[in-house]
Amino acid sequence: MISSLISFDKKRKLDLNFLTLFKLNGIDFTLCISLDGEDAKKFDEKLKGAVLESDLIVILDSVDNKIDLRERIFSTCDVELEENKTALELMEKYFLSRGKVITEKARTLAMLPLNSTVIENGQGLFQGFAFKHQEKCIVYLPPMDVKGEMENISSAISVLTKKRRASETIKLFALSEERVKSAVKSLRKKYRGKLGLSYFEKYGDTTISLFFDDKTPKMSIDDLKRDLIETFKREIYSFENKKLEEVLIESLLEKGKKISFAESFTGGGLSSRLVSVSGASKALYEGIVCYSNGSKQSRVKVNNYTLASYGAVSDETAYEMALGLLSTNNCDIAVASTGIAGPKSDDTNKPVGLTYVSVGGAEGVDVYKHIFSGDRKEITEKGVNAGLFHAIKYLKEKY
Repeated sequence: MISSLISFDKKRKLDLNFLTLFKLNGIDFTLCISLDGEDAKKFDEKLKGAVLESDLIVILDSVDNKIDLRERIFSTCDVELEENKTALELMEKYFLSRGKVITEKARTLAMLPLNSTVIENGQGLFQGFAFKHQEKCIVYLPPMDVKGEMENISSAISVLTKKRRASETIKLFALSEERVKSAVKSLRKKYRGKLGLSYFEKYGDTTISLFFDDKTPKMSIDDLKRDLIETFKREIYSFENKKLEEVLIESLLEKGKKISFAESFTGGGLSSRLVSVSGASKALYEGIVCYSNGSKQSRVKVNNYTLASYGAVSDETAYEMALGLLSTNNCDIAVASTGIAGPKSDDTNKPVGLTYVSVGGAEGVDVYKHIFSGDRKEITEKGVNAGLFHAIKYLKEKY
């Protein structure tokens, strides 16, 4: 079992006795991540990554933390909440011990993910909890006596990791996370009590997981899959839990095709992702980073008139970049990228996030326009994923 620890208490995280305490209880962390208590965006990113790579994620809060970790966990994992009776009873007990009655505001802290297992915190109001998300076990530990509550922590983890349900996966490149979130929420309601449904998104690359057990009627599973396919038919690229670059390599090898890249704002990201997959040498001919206008002209034959009239970030330039690769007769598929990653726009007043990805082959060249949101890294990574996705779709639809 791959286990990750995300800690906001650096002293405890780095303390050998603390880690040994978990290890003695059968939990040996594969990855330990220490964060400061002010960067919520960084926490979201690390949690998403941990969910993708790990079976167990333990999140250790700190009294000095300025981030509302509970809210970040709920939002990032997109979980449904319910008032947990056990948590509420423990909180009422906490108030009673101080001669008070629980307030309505404090009562909201009993809202936890569905079917959460509560881990009692004898030192404070906030209770620990553990829940399943995408068949992974996520544990939140508030500032508490971890050593004193280790038996409860270990027991909660054991219960959640003991039995894994069957699952199926659909992979898609989603241009709107809000659309995915809304569709998943709607389908959860439709199939509540029959199947579980969750999603994970990173830079547009989205994994939708269906969860069920051996008692789930096959008809219900098939009906949900049909609804998902109908909803996301244009964005789906695989029905297996594989990365974009893996699916692209498989498709190229299956069809016996060679691919080349001409990259501007993605800066070699497309080529890099492809060469990370075994078998790339049989499918990738070359990757060119033609960042400047001069490089676009000399390396992929973009016309000077095109650059002067439409600019480097344009449909016309993206088209000619792919055409220039194809004109060498060294590749069957050509993918090109040009865009504005920010943080500032270019001198044409075009918006930050404007990108063009072109994909071409014997059936012609298609150009796709996107306006991505986010910082420079987010826009670049979304552009890389867009290029891989459109190449996969081109191969499937035209060969």
